Amino acid sequence: MNQPTARRLRALTGPTVCILLTVGAAGAVVVVGPERALTSNLVQDTVAALSWTVLAAIWTVRGRPAGAVLTIAAAWSVAAATGGLAVAGSPLSVTAGWICTWAWGSAVGLSYTLGVLRAARWRSSSRLKLAAVLSTAVMALGFATLPTVTVEEGVEYPNPLELPFSPALSLTGVLLTACTAFAAAAFLALQLTSPARRRQALPVLIAAIAGLAGIAVGAAANEWSPLIQVLTLPLLPIALSLTTIGTGSRTLRSVGPQLDGAADPSSALNTTLAEVARDLGVSGLAIKVGENVVASVGDPGHHRVTLLHLGRLEGFLFTPKLAGDAAEEIDAVSPSIAAVLSSARLAADVRRSRAELAVAREEERRRVRRDLHDEVGPLLAAVIAQTDVAGLALDRSPEHARESLDKARTAGSEAVTALRRISRDLHPVAVDTLGLAGALNELAFRLSGLTSVRVTAMAAASLPAAVEVAVYRLAAEAAGNAVRHAGASAVDIRLTVDRDALHLDVVDDGTGFDPTQPSAGVGLASMHQRVAELNGELSITSSSAGTAVRARIPVPD
Repeated sequence: MNQPTARRLRALTGPTVCILLTVGAAGAVVVVGPERALTSNLVQDTVAALSWTVLAAIWTVRGRPAGAVLTIAAAWSVAAATGGLAVAGSPLSVTAGWICTWAWGSAVGLSYTLGVLRAARWRSSSRLKLAAVLSTAVMALGFATLPTVTVEEGVEYPNPLELPFSPALSLTGVLLTACTAFAAAAFLALQLTSPARRRQALPVLIAAIAGLAGIAVGAAANEWSPLIQVLTLPLLPIALSLTTIGTGSRTLRSVGPQLDGAADPSSALNTTLAEVARDLGVSGLAIKVGENVVASVGDPGHHRVTLLHLGRLEGFLFTPKLAGDAAEEIDAVSPSIAAVLSSARLAADVRRSRAELAVAREEERRRVRRDLHDEVGPLLAAVIAQTDVAGLALDRSPEHARESLDKARTAGSEAVTALRRISRDLHPVAVDTLGLAGALNELAFRLSGLTSVRVTAMAAASLPAAVEVAVYRLAAEAAGNAVRHAGASAVDIRLTVDRDALHLDVVDDGTGFDPTQPSAGVGLASMHQRVAELNGELSITSSSAGTAVRARIPVPD
């Protein structure tokens, strides 16, 4: 069992105890009958205890801070369980009645002060929380020290803990708690500044007002008091439950499909940020990738949220300083934004690869055209010229005609050789006939002369044709550059294959060059493009002591 699960199970111990107490209270309701249970407030306390206990369990399972809610649930559960003992005629009915009175005062006070403030998670008020605890403590102490202990309606016993000033203390506690409850409701009303905050706080505010009104009306109309309390006491925990389950991720549900369904996801970022900022009521948001701001609305502030997609850092979301539900909403929507950034990055990579491929293709066409024009064209022109000369000299000077035909034959042979070389450059036939290792050895033989070209090739199983051709092209380009341009005396070509990749190293001792300069030529761009097409990696290092070209190309299983 992992640690988060173990901690969550331990946290469920509190709600479990509350459930057991509530079940005991429900059993007392069955024993004494519904009518007597209603008039003695046992039904009301049991319903409230059950509502707050369910809320505490929901918040605990979802990983939300449930300390205050669990305290309220415990107070209601104790009030319900001890009330059941008192009404059922237990030998401890007087003690149970005293505990019930004290717990009921604590439960009511905390429900409509701390319970209401729990919905104001966008911005908390520590002073109001302290006032809620103190006013509830004064009211509970006043109730616990009244002259008599009420077991149920019409059944009272002297209170051994009576204090002379307990009536005044209890009245003061009730007034302080009422003032704190309305202050908490007013504080919550001030949070209704954005759609998300209204979704989160408005149901709780309505339920709190209804509950306070129900207590007041129930106190004035005794005959309707049980029914009113049964209907209004559960409203507050139910509202808190609904806002936790139903509206917490409304921003994510509205923004996610908008981003996922965008034809060009990157173009939807500004619109999405504006919608999120408006929904959460924040001053602004911005997305930054590297040093570039790719989308921004309003004044984003300096709080940074990391945008990760599949373990890769895509950028950062900058927001004002947030707390509570606003921070949770941002954390919920950030994976969708990170996925869009990843899609935009991949789309840009594809566009750049297509552009590079188009450039490489045109350069290849230009090279073929240049070779045909500069090599094959003059040779074929020479063949035509020499055959014309031979035709004119055939009658006058057969010997001279024979010499012209020999020259035409030589030029034709050279043209055929050039055409074969161009054809080989277009597609290395040696790879098909000799295999990759044999083709590399044949390449080394052709390039050797003043330069010593050595090949070390590991025998490999059957490789995809695209990989073999790409490796041959890379080796030909790198070794050819070393021989023709770098003045190298030695070139080493090493080919190795491991479990999941092929490695090609071409190392020479030539004069070297600067790979970052544009003058390095299109050959390097073509090499990078070939490796990128196969999802490989290419590194080129060069200095006055020589150049090393190293490629790693994944090999599918």
